[in-house]
Amino acid sequence: MTHPTAKKIASLYIEADWELYAMTNMRSPSTGVEGAVLWAFVGEYEGKKLPHGPRVKVIRKGEPSVSVTIEKKPRVLGKLPTKLQKQVVQFIELNREALLAHWRDEIDSVDLVQQIKKV
Repeated sequence: MTHPTAKKIASLYIEADWELYAMTNMRSPSTGVEGAVLWAFVGEYEGKKLPHGPRVKVIRKGEPSVSVTIEKKPRVLGKLPTKLQKQVVQFIELNREALLAHWRDEIDSVDLVQQIKKV
């Protein structure tokens, strides 16, 4: 019989692994956003849904990640330096349709990276 703690750890690993699989990692040379890596998510994969709406996650070295919604008026759900925030919002506005198509799993990571425009 498997120990309950082992089952819980395995469950968390599988969930985290799925979330990592369901995102696209985009660096500054691809996005034009300086000083951050952007993660774009697929909203549903193999029947599993992420617990949030369409968004891009902003990753900076040594800083907490910050999510920014993919809406007509993107909302920053955390704190970013002003210049970086402006670049991320501009990136989302410029690439909203491709980001949303990726969220809906209509295009894959390769298609997304090929379609995005740099800020």
